Amino acid sequence: MTNLPVRKEATVSGPKVSNKRQRDVQRAAHIVGGLMLGIYIYIPLVGGPAPQFAAAAMQFVIFPAVVVTGLLMWQLPRLRRLLKKGRGTSKAVE
Repeated sequence: MTNLPVRKEATVSGPKVSNKRQRDVQRAAHIVGGLMLGIYIYIPLVGGPAPQFAAAAMQFVIFPAVVVTGLLMWQLPRLRRLLKKGRGTSKAVE
């Protein structure tokens, strides 16, 4: 039988970010995105290529980012519990 490499769990290594810092960054991104959406909706742009670019940015970048940051702020504790629970039960296959 050949020696197959042992499969290890993939971990993300990097600088640890405190919970407060993460919430602050998410909140700021959420507020900035919301302001941009409000400006786009209540102050219509007229003429030229800028409105098309702004519309595409709002549809494909800003709105999804606002939705994702809002969901993360709302459900992050539950997501962390699920990830922690899932990480504790998996074992490497030898």
